[in-house]
Amino acid sequence: MEPPASVSAPVPAIAAPGEKDGAKVSDWMKYLSIVAALFIVAGTTVALYSISAFRGFTEATASAFQPKTTYNILLSGEIGKLNNSPKLVVLTAPLTASVTQESTTTLFGYNVGSAKVEVRTPAVVQYVLRLNDLSMNDLNYDELGKRLIVTIPHPTLDPDIVEVENDPSKMQVRTEFGWSPISLLKGASVRDEAMRHLKEAAIELGHHELIQDRADKNAKEAVGHLLSKVSDALKHDNVRLDVEFKKQ
Repeated sequence: MEPPASVSAPVPAIAAPGEKDGAKVSDWMKYLSIVAALFIVAGTTVALYSISAFRGFTEATASAFQPKTTYNILLSGEIGKLNNSPKLVVLTAPLTASVTQESTTTLFGYNVGSAKVEVRTPAVVQYVLRLNDLSMNDLNYDELGKRLIVTIPHPTLDPDIVEVENDPSKMQVRTEFGWSPISLLKGASVRDEAMRHLKEAAIELGHHELIQDRADKNAKEAVGHLLSKVSDALKHDNVRLDVEFKKQ
């Protein structure tokens, strides 16, 4: 009878001392690489932040020594006397105001300096009908002609509403100088004097008969429009509404 065969158990392999040390060194190198990478990222972040902070500090310091200009605007005014005179604007007329001003200096009867300036500028005038001038006495009934007559005053140019353009780019200025060098010194003063009379020129031109006639026509139409409801009511009784001017 044969003896049972012996089974040998596997013997675990024992690493050599050199191999175990190599594995530990490899792991430490991996950890050191990770830590080094973290330090590099952190250092870069701190460096960038430091550069940005230093740049901001430098700009703030530089701006602190730079001159600064501050603008303050104060809007103010006052309310003057209120005009309680109601008026109806019947015509707004654009026109061109023109003033010619001349100045001459003489010495012993001789012209030693002269300047002539013509200034032209756009302007606007208005014709108004003052409603305070109307009353019940201005209504008259013509029984024979079956007319209700409304008498109104002629519209007048309103001197308080005269607009004169003072923008140099929209004005026309023509200057003529005399032969003497002194004439050149007179140009500015003559021009300023001419510009002071532009409103007067606009008012003078506004009184032209053509403008007055147009204002009269508009006044009749405006009053007739205001009384349109009255006119419609009178038509049922075959009564006509007429607007006429007061006799001057």
